[in-house]
Amino acid sequence: MSWFAVVLSRSQETAKHLIGETFDGIVSSDRYGAYGWIEVTRRQVCWAHLKRDLTAIAQRSGVSQGIGESLLRRQQRLFRWWYRVRDGTLSRETFEQMVAHLRAGFKAELETAARLPIGEREKTPLAKTVRTCQKLLQVEAALWTFVYTPDVEPTNNAAERALRPAVIWRRTSFGSQSEAGSQFVSPDAHGFYLSQGSEPSGAGGADPSLSSRTLRPGTPLPCYQKLKCCLSRLRFFCCLSLCEEWIR
Repeated sequence: MSWFAVVLSRSQETAKHLIGETFDGIVSSDRYGAYGWIEVTRRQVCWAHLKRDLTAIAQRSGVSQGIGESLLRRQQRLFRWWYRVRDGTLSRETFEQMVAHLRAGFKAELETAARLPIGEREKTPLAKTVRTCQKLLQVEAALWTFVYTPDVEPTNNAAERALRPAVIWRRTSFGSQSEAGSQFVSPDAHGFYLSQGSEPSGAGGADPSLSSRTLRPGTPLPCYQKLKCCLSRLRFFCCLSLCEEWIR
């Protein structure tokens, strides 16, 4: 299931209100700072976003290039194993054992890079690389939640795909301009998502009985893959893949 809401702020307080401070599931997201209040043990940092960060590092010259290429090789190896877990040719127990060594090497590479000397206000490509590695170390545990937690994916691609129709709408309509408009758009985003049959793979497809005309606040939704998404006035607040039993 996808749930959309339109808000004017991308702050941490908005994230807490959206997710709920007592939420005890796993939140899959990028590294945006508004999620910093969530314990790393309850997070899965999206590897699709991380891959873009590592690619950016590898495309820099000098020391950064070597760091980025080394981390990308480990990322590629990790996903080759993950695809085998998904297709049943590699057991999760063996996967966990293989990842333990890879994780140690990945973390060691980050730590080496994070210790490279840079100036406090330095803005060179190397400085950007060092700061990225330092920030990744702060959420390092959240990179591997999917390895040890069944039903957690390494990326939030399902949420991104669910959000795409509404992203296109926002870019072509300039978003909502009032609270009333935001409340009107949110359920319509639900209906457009379902009418397009864009449920993530394995979720059972869209329910043809639901449309933007019938889907209004308070209408109970079927329990498909649990997704919570939030739109901001000019751009989307987040894409979250949340594990909940029921969302109304």
